[in-house]
Amino acid sequence: MQAFNELFHMATGRTPHGYQARIARDGLPSVVQAPTGTGKTGIILAWLWRRFHEPHRDQTPRRLVYALPQRSLVEQVAGEAGRWLENLGLADEVALHVVMGGAGSRNGSGGWICTGPRSSSARWIPSSARR
Repeated sequence: MQAFNELFHMATGRTPHGYQARIARDGLPSVVQAPTGTGKTGIILAWLWRRFHEPHRDQTPRRLVYALPQRSLVEQVAGEAGRWLENLGLADEVALHVVMGGAGSRNGSGGWICTGPRSSSARWIPSSARR
């Protein structure tokens, strides 16, 4: 299995930030908070490397949930992750599912099923799935 730095470079054409390499080596935190433009999306590759790297495989969750507050960000990150999977030759092995709502609803709920109080922002239902 290739080193994380090699996988990251093959996927993105860049070298990883130090914190991305540390997350690949040490494990995924529950939440990552970092300023805009510092490579948070690249943590997807840390998860992917850990899933395919034998010593870490059993310690790494089978699924990664990457939550974002805006449709435009979801589309941007999903597009980038999809390109990375293509670059790595993994697009047929790793499923990429996009979950978002807010469009095309007739009942005014924006395509979401409410799982909390009506005023809650926690509303989830898969509205599309992509590879």
